[in-house]
Amino acid sequence: MTRAITLFLAAGTILTSHAQGWQALGLTNIPNESSTCVGAHQGVLYASNFTNGLHKSYDNGDTWIPVPVSGITGWIKGFASTGNRLYTYSQDGSASGYIYWSTDEGATWTVDTVGLPPHAWIPGGKAAVGELHGYNGHLAVITDQADAYLVKAETDPAWQDVPWLDANDPGSFWSVGDTLMVHGVGAQSAGFAYSTDHGQTWVTPACAGLPSWYSGAVLTHDPLTGRIYSAGNSSIGLGTKLHYSDNWGATWTELDLSNVLITGASVWEFSHHILALLMRGDQLWISCDNSAANTRPDLFHSADGGATFERDTVGLPMDQYGTYVMYGLMEKDGDVFCVANLNDVFRRDLGATGIAERVEVPELAVWPNPATDRVHIGTAGGAAQRFLVRDAVGQLVMQGSLPVDGSIPVARLRPGTYELQVLEDGKPIGRQRLVKL
Repeated sequence: MTRAITLFLAAGTILTSHAQGWQALGLTNIPNESSTCVGAHQGVLYASNFTNGLHKSYDNGDTWIPVPVSGITGWIKGFASTGNRLYTYSQDGSASGYIYWSTDEGATWTVDTVGLPPHAWIPGGKAAVGELHGYNGHLAVITDQADAYLVKAETDPAWQDVPWLDANDPGSFWSVGDTLMVHGVGAQSAGFAYSTDHGQTWVTPACAGLPSWYSGAVLTHDPLTGRIYSAGNSSIGLGTKLHYSDNWGATWTELDLSNVLITGASVWEFSHHILALLMRGDQLWISCDNSAANTRPDLFHSADGGATFERDTVGLPMDQYGTYVMYGLMEKDGDVFCVANLNDVFRRDLGATGIAERVEVPELAVWPNPATDRVHIGTAGGAAQRFLVRDAVGQLVMQGSLPVDGSIPVARLRPGTYELQVLEDGKPIGRQRLVKL
């Protein structure tokens, strides 16, 4: 493996260029690094590991700046962003969990653990965080030991338990705008559910096409196409499968992964498990576990929307004692990032998205435009059922059912330029540029 710079510098690491394939970002030169993670907040890239601590980058990982973490207990395990606050969660040697937030790029941190379940056996400790998801001023958390599911607005004083999730034990969270999603839920759902009121009530679609007794592992969403992806398997079947839905879980279509995923002949034999996903139009990445030593990670890439997959391992490390697993797949400003467990953060170019969904559709009548508080949408024949609002980089920032009068509130949007789109049966039938003052 070749790195542009192999020595980590406290003042920052400089990478000379975006090379072909994956590029190690030089956050560690320890071959058995632990607790490496990567995230983004308000245009800034953040990464941390046990040896060198927390760093931030304003240039997508070309240079890194150390961030003091004197206010954080234990080692950082991951990041989340609510749009207003950068969140991180950590764990100490007793496996107690902590959650913190910062509004000054990590200069100061505030603990946010009121309401989290207690540690199973450490007096005064909190259950470790398994997953922390931030979205539009809200958060959702899954705790490991207590197997509890909690939500809160970022300004709420305490976390609130979600009894419906406790009863159904879902696999993970994702969100689209203000809609929170889960998959792999129990008897009250066919495998997928979503909430438009931050976990108070849940919609359970028919989920036609998902396996029976579905157990979800990885849930994600493509902001360019609006497509929802779910990786998981039937608790009575063999091997992980990947499905997508274009209609909020009503129906699901399975992608053919038979040429890349290994499935054992029985439940006692090794089979691939999907651990991370990233989807951006035609560009798809799937990361799996791998039990074979002296091999590169099992990371697969598709440039044709999932019709075919190939290995994408150029530049990734090889472990003579086992095999690294790539996780934390994310995209920022045209680059893809991922983390090799017990190793470094890696980066490569996203490439052309080339999504077929971005076909020409008629312009909408939108007024007033520019707008400050509310806009009205005129559609031919009134066929539109939903609306989407994307920011300048294609991230979905707002969505919902289109009211009868065609008016939607935009006051909470930040000033800037957006794309407003309306859909019928999940397909775009009109779009227009919207300027928010």
